[in-house]
Amino acid sequence: MPLTVSVPLLLSLLSKLFTKLNHTLSAALIGNIVSNVISGRFTTLQIALGIVLNRKGLIEQLYDFLVSCSYDEVLWFKPSVAAAAVSNASLRGNAHAKDSLVQLVSDNFDAQISSRNGLLSTHSVAMLLTFVDKHGKDDPKDQTFRRITKDEMNDQIVEDIPVQRYYGSKKPMK
Repeated sequence: MPLTVSVPLLLSLLSKLFTKLNHTLSAALIGNIVSNVISGRFTTLQIALGIVLNRKGLIEQLYDFLVSCSYDEVLWFKPSVAAAAVSNASLRGNAHAKDSLVQLVSDNFDAQISSRNGLLSTHSVAMLLTFVDKHGKDDPKDQTFRRITKDEMNDQIVEDIPVQRYYGSKKPMK
């Protein structure tokens, strides 16, 4: 069983070794790298960096330096989150939506950006979802989810979500 070391403990140790590293992002990164080496598991910061990098080449280069997780872990993370969100409504951010007002607005948009390197364009859907949570925040321990197996990655995630459409006036009130 791999040894586990908490990142806060490593941050405290680094701040005692070097005062310049007290409560800095550099110390957090070093602590996460050391925690990964000792435990053999990626930290949430390393996975988050892999998601933010979003390019296989960059992820693999920083993985070689133990800064981010591997590209395979990023690919594994996304379906694990989707599977967890289907099974646990609190991870979707709408655990108590049945007791609250939920509003959703979506629309297509096109963007064309001219730059020195050429014309970039996109056609996307923007979505805004809001609701008032009357019950407050859930326990952070409930915000974790399990990593799915390789066999489960091929399973399609289906959930039937009831949708109620607004058919009222399309003219805004003045």
